[in-house]
Parts: sequence; C-alpha cells; structure tokens
Amino acid sequence: MAASLLEVNPFDEPETVAARQATTRLLDGYRQTGQLPSPPGVVAPADAAIVKHLAAAKPGDYLAIDAFFQPTPERDRLLGSIRTLCRDRLRLATTVGYGPRCLHVAGQLHQGGPSTGIFLQLGASVTADLPVPDEPFTFGVLRDAQGLGDLEALQARGRRVLRVDCGPDPDAGLATLLETLGALGQ
Repeated sequence: MAASLLEVNPFDEPETVAARQATTRLLDGYRQTGQLPSPPGVVAPADAAIVKHLAAAKPGDYLAIDAFFQPTPERDRLLGSIRTLCRDRLRLATTVGYGPRCLHVAGQLHQGGPSTGIFLQLGASVTADLPVPDEPFTFGVLRDAQGLGDLEALQARGRRVLRVDCGPDPDAGLATLLETLGALGQ
C-alpha cells in the first residue's frame, strides 16, 4: 500500500541485479570446480580489523549486519546483542538480517541507496546440508554463493563491507565477535 501511494514498484530492484548475476557466475564456477572461491580480506571474529572497520563510521551512516547462516533463537539473541552494542557505542542506526532473505528486504538500499552504509557480512561453515534437486550443489552452497555475490556487488559499488567468518560454530563465532566489539568507542 505504501509503495503504491509513493508510486514505487517494490519489485523493481535494478541495483540487486549485480548480486544475482554474481551469484549465477559463482554457481556456474561451482558446477565446474566443485567449490566456491575464497574471497580476499575475510577476517575471524576476534580480528581487530572489525573494530577499525566500524570505527570509521561517520554521523549519518548506518550499520547493516547480514548473517549468512541458519537462524536460531541463540543466534537471534547474540545478533541482537551485537546490534545493540554497535548502536549504543557508535550512535548509528543498525539493522540485522539473515541471508539471503536480507538481500530481498534491503539489498536495493544497500547497493543502490546512498553510500552511507557500513556492512558486516557474517558467514559460517556449512555443517548439515540438503541437496538442491537437479543441481550439483547443496542449499548451503547456494546460500554461500548468494552471500559472496552480495559481497562482490557491494564491493563493486564501493561500499564499506567486511566479511567475518564465524567458522563451523556460528554461536561461538558470534560470542567471540561480541567480545571483540566490546572495544568499540573506547
């Protein structure tokens, strides 16, 4: 209703096409090699580069935390604590979303809106997975390709994005990230 009143087509997402194209290219590569590429510059949850990345925020910026792993109540709690800590210490508007659905909710803003976003893209190793019918990859590989496609699209648009690998245990990775972010604003 709001989109109609604003004369905006909510299904017209020209800026998110780049992420979809990158995902398709990454999956085509996976079909040939059996693996996704490792993006450069990925950091661990305890890396001081995370605090430095976020400390570069300016007034009027916002922080988007996009988690590319399975939601659980514990992860919701940890991500909420991370979001709140960053909001309070950096005095920024903050968002948290699980990928790939966060791409459909806010991808157009992230890629096509003003360059005021600072992004933390959180990934984790796939431990339990299901095959995609008629494809040589699993749903976990598909999710990871979507995250990497979004990362490429954000980087191509000159967005300030940092990917954090939470490892095989996202809960432990998020807890470590929360400890690391305790140094924000101090």
